[in-house]
Amino acid sequence: MIALDTNVLVRFLVDSADEPTQSARARALVSAALIRGEPVMIPLVTLVETVWVLRRSGGFGRDEVARTIRALLHARGVELGDRDVVQRAIEVFETRKGDFADHVIAAQAHLVGASTLYTFDRALHGQDGFAEP
Repeated sequence: MIALDTNVLVRFLVDSADEPTQSARARALVSAALIRGEPVMIPLVTLVETVWVLRRSGGFGRDEVARTIRALLHARGVELGDRDVVQRAIEVFETRKGDFADHVIAAQAHLVGASTLYTFDRALHGQDGFAEP
């Protein structure tokens, strides 16, 4: 199994204008691993950082981010860290306010039994599972 850091995953997903050879290298790395039957692991933190980069620097909208994550969730040979957390977070991210990271945190909390995630982020107040301290 190989694992990808954020900078490699971003360049795998998006052509890099500033580093065009890195996108090709990232795709070659992933393709070679999958051809060998070697799983490609994407840690949860890598995925959260990648979403942040895609939204801020890549200009991806919420729908585009959701499609990208769903494609990774269903890709053969790709292992996502905390798959259940990712699935729950992306479902909520698509339809509610807040960053993907906010919904990952809430999903992790919910899956271990927390009923409420307290936050000072006003955009999340009033949404199911979030509350102001």
